Amino acid sequence: MGSSMCGGNQFTLPLDMAPDSVDDKYDKESSCRDLMYEKVNTVYLPDEKKANPEFNSSWMKAEDEWEKSGGHPDLTKEQFIAIYMYTNQSPSIYSDFNRNVSKGKSVYGTASFPYHSLHFYLTDAIRALKKGCEKTFRRTKVDFNHQSEFRFGRFASSSHKDNLLSYGNVSCFSIKTCYGAYLEPYTATKGEEEVLIPPYEVFKVTNVQQNPPKNETLGDCKVVYTVESIGVQSNLNCKLFNKAESNRSSNK
Repeated sequence: MGSSMCGGNQFTLPLDMAPDSVDDKYDKESSCRDLMYEKVNTVYLPDEKKANPEFNSSWMKAEDEWEKSGGHPDLTKEQFIAIYMYTNQSPSIYSDFNRNVSKGKSVYGTASFPYHSLHFYLTDAIRALKKGCEKTFRRTKVDFNHQSEFRFGRFASSSHKDNLLSYGNVSCFSIKTCYGAYLEPYTATKGEEEVLIPPYEVFKVTNVQQNPPKNETLGDCKVVYTVESIGVQSNLNCKLFNKAESNRSSNK
């Protein structure tokens, strides 16, 4: 999968509202989506290609795949490229991308955040493909200190499959996401049935099960968090075009 559903060595992370996340969701209603599209195409994308050779290489590879595919009716070229780049393992940029997304709030809008274009196009692709609420699973190799409500605060991979064992069995999630999008037809890595969850989706923890029975779904996991979407919170919504204010809304 594109997003790291796995960690390295086992350690403990907070499962909270991810206050430092780059969580801009580029509201279409306020026109900032269209303004950002123009700024990405004329400023951020050219600059980020020049500044980051690996990013440029990844973009060109994804662009080649778009041309080979003949296009996709559900996505623009840039949206497809973002998904392919994110899920591609060679060259792989998703780890560095998500590190910057999870901690980059203070430098968003400056050259110190190197992924404005990928963040925008990937967010735009998720919005284009989102169909409704669905059940997914996520496996990790890390422990969490959890709050009752949280955001992943990065682009978080999940799957329709519960048996992707290589991603870990320390902390696992049974998820009801209402803002994630099914990426399988467009990914570089096929067969994982990926559903990508955006940084701004808010979840409520409804159950925590330690050492679940082996015969249950995710029964090999040390702990299983059952979580459900309760809305979105975008602290940087439209930040680059007006004063960003926390944008919180609940599911209807």
